[in-house]
Amino acid sequence: MATITRQREVDAADAFLLGAKTLDGPPPNWQDILWGSELAALWIVLDSDGAPSGQLRFRALKTDTLNVGLSLIHGGHPLWRIDLDERGPPHPNPPDAHALGLTATVPASHEHAWVINRAYILSQDQWPLRYRRPIPRQIRRLGQALLWLAPQINLTVGPDQHGFDGPNRLDLFDRSGQ
Repeated sequence: MATITRQREVDAADAFLLGAKTLDGPPPNWQDILWGSELAALWIVLDSDGAPSGQLRFRALKTDTLNVGLSLIHGGHPLWRIDLDERGPPHPNPPDAHALGLTATVPASHEHAWVINRAYILSQDQWPLRYRRPIPRQIRRLGQALLWLAPQINLTVGPDQHGFDGPNRLDLFDRSGQ
């Protein structure tokens, strides 16, 4: 049974996902995360009135910049996550994933979609994106993942916002974010 607060949070997430959204400005720059082994980038998501309403958070391992991910954040909660890692091992789904029509394991590149996690989040005190499903095999780059995700979350990506991708070698040595 969902608490009133959790129900309101989930309703707000549903409304956010249904509403038209755009990205604020040009693609973000990758920044060195000083305390970890990752690089990160943040792109503000604007609602139909042009007000900040969410974020796309990107992360990449410094040691393997092909291992990247993006998360859609709203109200401080992750609503969707895509993990790209062609070379990694398959990931297990929870034992009850079969009830959602999901496989026991998914490829290393996969998504944690709102539509398959919503009911679980509604029933929990925590906010985990527990369930995974494969993404199309041809999606190998971060920019491709963003363009694939956009219509699912009602996000318009402008022509000047295409081409955002994982960090390159120069980003590994950029200390401008310090």
